[in-house]
Amino acid sequence: MANVVVKELVPPQVVAAMMYEAPALTTTSIQAATFFNGTAGTVTVQAGITANGVALAAGVNMLLSVAVLAGASYVCYELINQKIPPGYQLRCAGAGCIFGAGGVEVSGQ
Repeated sequence: MANVVVKELVPPQVVAAMMYEAPALTTTSIQAATFFNGTAGTVTVQAGITANGVALAAGVNMLLSVAVLAGASYVCYELINQKIPPGYQLRCAGAGCIFGAGGVEVSGQ
């Protein structure tokens, strides 16, 4: 029987390279994700799903790369309903920005 947990995957926090890693034997589905740019200038934000420790790369595993204006938010529709396999990571880039995400973890399948 599957165990389903709805949770805040990434509490709002300053962007770091690795933001979330799916636990062993658990598949995660992203249901919401947002960047906020609180800096004084435009920042390009990026996000993608990678194998453990693999860097983001355009055309390989990067799902979004968007310029966010100062003081603006960006709802990451590109991440909604994306699945993160066990041991894979949600990775982000965006100097000085805040990122948060919510979703569902399904284990015991």
